[in-house]
Amino acid sequence: EAAKMQAHKNRGNTFANLLYLIGKKADEVGKLPNGTVADETTGFIKLVVEASADGSAEECVKKPEELLAMVLERCKELAENHVGGKVGPTVLTVPLVLTPEQRVLVAAAGQSIGLDILQVMSEPTAVAISYDCDAPPAAQVVVEEEKAEEGAAAAAE
Repeated sequence: EAAKMQAHKNRGNTFANLLYLIGKKADEVGKLPNGTVADETTGFIKLVVEASADGSAEECVKKPEELLAMVLERCKELAENHVGGKVGPTVLTVPLVLTPEQRVLVAAAGQSIGLDILQVMSEPTAVAISYDCDAPPAAQVVVEEEKAEEGAAAAAE
């Protein structure tokens, strides 16, 4: 709820679908979202972060993975406050449609803020693995992932 309110107050610095923009060139995305520009030399997407209203920060251009690192850092702080200690080895979950190159960039963003990334796995796989964790060892979960045209589908059998 707080994020939705912030999006209305600070529309220029609100970026949606950040994970999908990581490691993509402008011509791969089609119509660029507001606040998004193509790097003139490489063609990769960059995000324009507007100056703050109080003048404490100037306008700057950042890569999507830099903003992701900021989000992950905030998540790390919240987790450490919740458990009352340091965050240990971490598994990050990402949407199924992310490419292996994008997953490497996500892991790099996590490592840049000091997370010990064990693995970056798709969300459907994480759900299937965590499903019925209390089941006896003889139980077996098989995850089959397919990429669909309009998104991703996963089936657990």
